Amino acid sequence: GKTAAFGLPILNKLIGGEPGLRAVILVPTRELCVQVAENLRNYASHTGLNVCTAFGGIDIGIQTSAFKRGLDVLVACPGRLIDHLERGNLTMTDVEVVVLDEADRMLDMGFMPQIRSILVRCPDERQNLLFSATMPPEVDELCKRFVPGAARVQVGRRSAAASTSQHRFVGI
Repeated sequence: GKTAAFGLPILNKLIGGEPGLRAVILVPTRELCVQVAENLRNYASHTGLNVCTAFGGIDIGIQTSAFKRGLDVLVACPGRLIDHLERGNLTMTDVEVVVLDEADRMLDMGFMPQIRSILVRCPDERQNLLFSATMPPEVDELCKRFVPGAARVQVGRRSAAASTSQHRFVGI
């Protein structure tokens, strides 16, 4: 559901625009990268928009070839995206939307310097979306710096379990 919540509006926004990299979704793991890209490809199947991935563990040339065939949306892990940027395989000059998915996990995994490096390469005029299960101070700081004036959508009370959940402890 979360991928559809940000993916469908992004795809709708990009339809009919100039081809090229216009949306970047940053994720913390290759498994999530593949999952998000698969969902976006399904949503975009009749739009003419191309969704590519960039994550480590496979030959970078395979991804570079896919970019050359056409790229509108990129789902990427931060480290591999920086590799592509430094090699000149991609440019962020036309990016209109940046999504940080599972921002709290990316912070836990130490991606903050890489995220900053990516965001400063994007145009100042862009839409930023950040999704996080928790809001540690570092995520709050990231929001204030890169998403000034952000609207916060919070489901439930902060740091509270859902009232419909039951907690039990069983001693063995």
